[in-house]
Amino acid sequence: MKWEREIAIKVAPQAQLSTLVYHDQNKRKATPETLASYDVVITTYGVVAKEVPYKSNVVTKDYCGVDYSQIAPLKKRLEKSWHLPFGPLATVAWHRVVLDEAQSIWNAYTQVSLSCRDLSATYRWGLSGTPLQNNIKDLFAFFRFLRISPHKSHADFKLHYEQFEKTGISATLKCIVLRRSKTSLIDGQPVLSLPPRLVSRVEVELSSPERQISESLRREYNNRIDEYSNEGTLQKNRFKILSMLLRLRQMYDHPALLKSEDLFQGDDLGEDNDDEDQQHMRQALNLKKLQLEAQEKQHDFERGVQEIGQSAKIDGSMNMTKREAEISRFNRDPEVMVLLLSLRAAGCGLNLVAASCVLLIDMWWNPTTEDQAIDRAHRIVQTRPVHVTKFMVKESVEEQILAIQEKKKKMVEFAFGEKGCDKHSLSMDEIISMFRM
Repeated sequence: MKWEREIAIKVAPQAQLSTLVYHDQNKRKATPETLASYDVVITTYGVVAKEVPYKSNVVTKDYCGVDYSQIAPLKKRLEKSWHLPFGPLATVAWHRVVLDEAQSIWNAYTQVSLSCRDLSATYRWGLSGTPLQNNIKDLFAFFRFLRISPHKSHADFKLHYEQFEKTGISATLKCIVLRRSKTSLIDGQPVLSLPPRLVSRVEVELSSPERQISESLRREYNNRIDEYSNEGTLQKNRFKILSMLLRLRQMYDHPALLKSEDLFQGDDLGEDNDDEDQQHMRQALNLKKLQLEAQEKQHDFERGVQEIGQSAKIDGSMNMTKREAEISRFNRDPEVMVLLLSLRAAGCGLNLVAASCVLLIDMWWNPTTEDQAIDRAHRIVQTRPVHVTKFMVKESVEEQILAIQEKKKKMVEFAFGEKGCDKHSLSMDEIISMFRM
């Protein structure tokens, strides 16, 4: 794991710091006494969630004042863990718990967030390059983990947040956050001296088949949104609408990412009109043909990657062993010229200084997520300029995502006291506007 390597490199041998990597493959043999005998225990959020099961009355205690419609799904989802035994991680009184990639607990309603909260520790730290995901209220999960009074309960946080809206929550953050950026100075000197990061944006146009598929999807999704609007159920169907938006964004990346049912919904086939049935069937077959044509481009891309050289790949389905093997292969094997990975996978716990060229195919709402992914390559030990190319589809929702990114940047600046901000969170009107282009 990354931290095991960093400890081996950065800590002097005479310190004799004992380290244990504690994950699914070896945790069956461990006892609380075994864990307590090590100076450092490195594990994953998944293991913490399994070993510190939800057992407390967190719903009534921590979520007082929250709409019960938000609490009910949490309760139903977590009740199944009540019978689970505590694991060794939960029974050790730790001197210090450090959360790397601490944004993993931002959603206070998840098992991971609750499990991290319930770890026993004298001191608590959180490390993150992207502490804010949606809005400033995301900070509640961090405050709760850190035991920052009076923000242990959601009701307290809401009360103080409403007060801070007028003056800036930055006053609280200044007391608990040590923030360093690449532009930070100490005694007039930069904290880091890195080669330049050169960013360019390339606008691409959809092919005729791709444009036809995207327009068909947009019409279908607009019809559904109109139905929700007429029924007065837009907020109730928010997640469905976001899912439709995800499908549209996937289409802009590549039509092959879509399932056939996304291209043509069976519910739209007329039940009583044979002529209409035939028309819809012709449309469905045409869309399928367009998808097959677009898939040919994917095969061309794959052949192009093979011509460049061997490639490595990381995705969310990989366990730790396979993930580490692919990273090592990319960093050490000169024949491996390309690493394919998702944006979210790229942002967590990777050191990819072997790379000096970054191609971003998929845009993300939160610009800090993109920055963190780029910084896997543009970081300490990098000796070459890092060239970043961001691809954006013209006249698509991706143009609006750029505008949202700017608002997210202002939100982070506001939270850390740098500039004013409208405390923006993605509204339903903004979501719907992306379908109306």
